[in-house]
Amino acid sequence: MTMTKTCRVMPLPSGAVLDFSGSALVMAIINCTNDSFYAASRALADEAVDRALAAEADGADIIDFGGESSRPGAEYTSEAEELARLLPVITAFRKRSSLAVSVDTRKSAVAAAVLDAGADIINDISALDDDPLMAELCARRRAAVVLMHKRGIPRTMQEAPAYGDVVAEVAAYLAGAAQRAEAAGISREQIIIDPGIGFGKQLEDNLEILRRMDCFTRLATSAGRYGAAPRMGGSERPAQRGWSEGGVPPPSIKIDLHSEPQAGIAETRGNDYPVLIGLSRKVFIGAVTGRGAEERLAGTIAANAAAIMGGAAIIRVHDVKEHADLVKMLSAINNGAAIADGAAINGGAGADTPNATEQAPRR
Repeated sequence: MTMTKTCRVMPLPSGAVLDFSGSALVMAIINCTNDSFYAASRALADEAVDRALAAEADGADIIDFGGESSRPGAEYTSEAEELARLLPVITAFRKRSSLAVSVDTRKSAVAAAVLDAGADIINDISALDDDPLMAELCARRRAAVVLMHKRGIPRTMQEAPAYGDVVAEVAAYLAGAAQRAEAAGISREQIIIDPGIGFGKQLEDNLEILRRMDCFTRLATSAGRYGAAPRMGGSERPAQRGWSEGGVPPPSIKIDLHSEPQAGIAETRGNDYPVLIGLSRKVFIGAVTGRGAEERLAGTIAANAAAIMGGAAIIRVHDVKEHADLVKMLSAINNGAAIADGAAINGGAGADTPNATEQAPRR
């Protein structure tokens, strides 16, 4: 098993840190909405706070609150409505937890308010592009950012998206977005990238991203080769500098993402951007398994295992407890076992009785 990890600690405004030198981190989805695609994930007001606290107890490393659905076909949510959904929840959660808080928003006024309320990370599906004030705000507030690739806007993004080489094009776009973020004053150490599975991508595009995860985990090392992609936010602005709409590079920019990744178990590099993967219960899993959103947990776990093995530093999920267990098992396979508190393990086919000669080592 080859697993690549980024060796760095990311400081956050609240004083919390994200440590990317060990196992993948689990980001819990808390949808403060009434129209997110997975109905069981929707929670408002006190219920959202309770779910966030439960996710922390189940092993979440980050809580990601969202007040606007970005599912395919979703309509725009007003700034006032988004703030009404988010602020009471984040304020109440912050009084009871010091866990890292991320907020899924593409509006600078919302970002400013939630940072005042104690958020640490702005998770922007437009890679800071939809709102021209967002990058400067995040830089000034020293917020960590998630830069995600999407094609078009949520309402129309799944209307026949097409790529020549989806991985090369998405990687090029993210490299340009990261360069723009750094140019705006955001520290490299506070940038996370997300290839945007399900955002303007067809089934095979999503699978190809998972197959070639190493192209994203070594993005910072090679970013200088990609050139700067144009800003392509929700307004679908015209192409710039020879790039086509959606971030397709011109022929003059050569992108070599087919070289062999470096071999090694849990290989560590310090200059790469951590990669976040958000695929939980999405439609492409249903296309493979034939199951609705309520029955896609097994497919989600399998896909996230592949993402982690490919180097994902953060997995964004609805089902925290199951994915915390996934991370523990992959870490045990890769690095050696750690015994859970109170557990008796003998390595047998199902017995739970201790075996003095076969106890797993404690690490």
